[in-house]
Amino acid sequence: MLSRIAAGELTALWDRLRFEIEEEVRRDGMDPARLSYTQGARILYTGMLDDLEVSANGGGSPEHTLASLVEAFEETFERIYARAAKSPDFGCTITRAVVTSHYQTVKPRLEELGLVDRIPAAATLKERRIYHGHEWHDAVVYDMDSLLAGNVVAGPSVIAAPATTILVPPGYCLYLDHHRVFWAVRPGEDVEAYRRRGAS
Repeated sequence: MLSRIAAGELTALWDRLRFEIEEEVRRDGMDPARLSYTQGARILYTGMLDDLEVSANGGGSPEHTLASLVEAFEETFERIYARAAKSPDFGCTITRAVVTSHYQTVKPRLEELGLVDRIPAAATLKERRIYHGHEWHDAVVYDMDSLLAGNVVAGPSVIAAPATTILVPPGYCLYLDHHRVFWAVRPGEDVEAYRRRGAS
């Protein structure tokens, strides 16, 4: 009887948590049908202090689900501590119902841009002095948004954007690939290896 009551209360808590998750997803303008769930609980041996989180196996009656949770807890407890530390005499206590949700998203398709060697004139903003490696250097400042895929920026230089700034130290290069991802090319490395990576 007690197991049936506990299983019913746990199921009700899971239902409430799922409802709250779905409401939050709707408020964000997303489709709750694309959610998947994992239900679980935090459990401890009654009288002990530390609880462990375990997941429930899907399907079956609430009583069967509760029994599988307890079994998973005992297996996890034995794996983390030791069999001798188990204390099942007074039963188990569920300290928290847990629902984890995952939203099925569409994998983005990255645009593939053609590669351009020449840095456009509009990308060059100015020259400035920078201090690096215990000495001053003359550096070119570039506008990040004006650089094109395929451009190689040699250091010492600075690439500026409203939200960030990239320093290219002396001896380094920065390569902008066909997805507009920057790659730091270290001294002694061949930029062509980065170009070939994008072409493969």
